Order: sequence, then C-alpha cells, then structure tokens
Amino acid sequence: MTTPSDSVVDARINNYWEKFGLWACGAIIALLVIGYQDQKSKVDKLEEKVQLLYQEKVSKTELKDVEQRLMSRIEAGNADILARIDLYFKTASRP
Repeated sequence: MTTPSDSVVDARINNYWEKFGLWACGAIIALLVIGYQDQKSKVDKLEEKVQLLYQEKVSKTELKDVEQRLMSRIEAGNADILARIDLYFKTASRP
C-alpha cells in the first residue's frame, strides 16, 4: 500500500518532471522557430537573386538581333572604306 508520504514524494517528482518537460518542449519549439526564420531569410535572399537574374537575362533572339546590327554596321563601314579606296585610285589614275 502507498502511504501518504509516498504520494507526496511522487507528486513532487512528477511536478519536477512536468516542469522539465515543459521547459524542454519550449526549448525545442524555440530552436525550431530560429531554424525556420534562418531558412526563410536564406530563401528570400535566393528569390531576390533569381528575380535579378530574370531581369538581366538576354534571350537568344535578342542576342542574334544585336549580332545582326553589329555585322550590318561593320559591313557598311567596310563598303564605305572600299568605296573611298576605289575613288582614290580612280582620281589618282587620271592625269
């Protein structure tokens, strides 16, 4: 049989275990919240970087258009130089 003193000791021990359990659960929840906030901040930073990359992204068609414009300017410059050389030689060959 249990005596009144045993139940008092058991109640006191149970009280300590209950306090320890509450403290441990609180500590675990606090650690989980800290970990969640850290991960959320990392994800937010990565999302900002992805958005920046999407804004600066150049498509292949845009790159081909730029290449065509540059090539047309180079060809026009070359044609202009050749025309001037021809003009120079024509005027130099006339006496």
